[in-house]
Amino acid sequence: MIKYQKRGRCCEDKKAAYCGSIVSGYTPDGSKNEADLVANYYEKYCFTKADGFGGVKPQTIGYDHGPDVDAVVINLGTNDATYTGANAQRQQEYTDKYVEFLKVVRNKNPKARIFCTLGTMGNTLYNAMQNAVERYKAQTGDENITAFELPLQDQIADGVAVNGHPSEKTHAKAADLVSQKIKTDMGW
Repeated sequence: MIKYQKRGRCCEDKKAAYCGSIVSGYTPDGSKNEADLVANYYEKYCFTKADGFGGVKPQTIGYDHGPDVDAVVINLGTNDATYTGANAQRQQEYTDKYVEFLKVVRNKNPKARIFCTLGTMGNTLYNAMQNAVERYKAQTGDENITAFELPLQDQIADGVAVNGHPSEKTHAKAADLVSQKIKTDMGW
């Protein structure tokens, strides 16, 4: 059994994941949206657009990741792709920012195996993400990290949720694939 902690968008609802990004959040027109960058909140308790705890925004509260984290899974790039598209310069910006984010993740999780994945809703930035992982390894000598691609969702067979997001069935399939990757790599 894999134990995990899911960082929630809303602290009161631990079932919701934060819909974030590396260089730009979702944008319908290709303009840059820096409001949803995960790096802005990774070292904080969580993020909410609501008032938080008695008027205190949880994104202002530091978060202790703890020493016992075995694995960290990062799945960022789907929303970024609405900004980067096929633009090589913007994709390079994504890669550069991803490398810097990996350094923050490693700093907070010194013993963890880091799993970088992308794919379910789109794989436009998979190569850029994979390049970031390879560049991070070259810069730091840290080999306790890997990249792997998830298959694109099958909206016909598995259905689809709001705005093209994965259905419950698709999430279950992706969770099984991620769990298997973790178990295999970690020897569990």
